[in-house]
Amino acid sequence: MRIAFTGHRPNNKYMGGYDYNSDKNRIIYSYIYNSVLNTILNNPDEKEFILISGGALGTDQLAAMACIDIKNRMPNKNIIVKIAIPFEKQDCKWPISSKNIYTQILKLADIITYVDTITEYECSNIKVGEYSAKKMILRDHYMIDELLKDDNNLLISVYDEESTTHSGTYETICYAKQKGVKILNINPKEI
Repeated sequence: MRIAFTGHRPNNKYMGGYDYNSDKNRIIYSYIYNSVLNTILNNPDEKEFILISGGALGTDQLAAMACIDIKNRMPNKNIIVKIAIPFEKQDCKWPISSKNIYTQILKLADIITYVDTITEYECSNIKVGEYSAKKMILRDHYMIDELLKDDNNLLISVYDEESTTHSGTYETICYAKQKGVKILNINPKEI
């Protein structure tokens, strides 16, 4: 089974900001954690669980931390934590505290994929490893395409269902729906 994540960045009005220990972020983390844990427990015949996060600020990092914690809690399950990074310098403009968390996540991940190094997700006229907003959308497409490698797949989104339709989260949800991926939405406005 494969599970991927999409969601808001820390500055969304319904998220808990850049402090992952804020009350709101702790609640969102617990919703993600419990959603993943229940999905694993409700699929006892699955031999492998591949959990894919984009590693970006906000939902991606909360999801990656939840996945790492679940993997550590369930050593008897074949759980693989994969980080799909749009480009190597993803964290170049982040605060140092966010970079430190990101570095820890990468150290604990089983697989790190730099999506802009994969031919079908290259961004023409932009060097590999360099920033491009388009690379983030291509990373999101990559994650959904990775889900499709298994018939049993799920996208867990943290989406308020009112934010701009031009957001990466909204675009990822639409792409997942178009591809027939099951979606479980956690609405941060309601928790």
